[in-house]
Amino acid sequence: MKIRAALIALTLAWGTLLCAPLVVSAHVGLVAATPVAGSTIGQAPKAVKIRFDQVPDPQFNRIELLDTSGKTVAGGAAQRDAVDPTIVTTTLPPLPAGVYTVAWQALASDGHLTKGNYSFTFAATGPPAP
Repeated sequence: MKIRAALIALTLAWGTLLCAPLVVSAHVGLVAATPVAGSTIGQAPKAVKIRFDQVPDPQFNRIELLDTSGKTVAGGAAQRDAVDPTIVTTTLPPLPAGVYTVAWQALASDGHLTKGNYSFTFAATGPPAP
């Protein structure tokens, strides 16, 4: 009788585990960025650097810098960092003071494309860029 109860409990436990949904994160997520989202910096940044929570496909990484009118002022295909492949970078030309939007896209290894954006302000009176 005890063996039968144990087998039933084991069967129910396995059934629960097999029917439970699997949680898999397939999308690339932004972990950190420089310039920092929402920041005000005092010196024009020389580059935009983004760290993701996984290694994105290097052929589909993009970072664009947009001005307040939505015009692309810099960017394009982003370069993978030589030391840390979760970091992608694009260099920037000299920028006038203003509010800028960083628009990015990254492709996960399983084919999910993720896009995002954030803004920062470059003001000559703010703190230096990180």
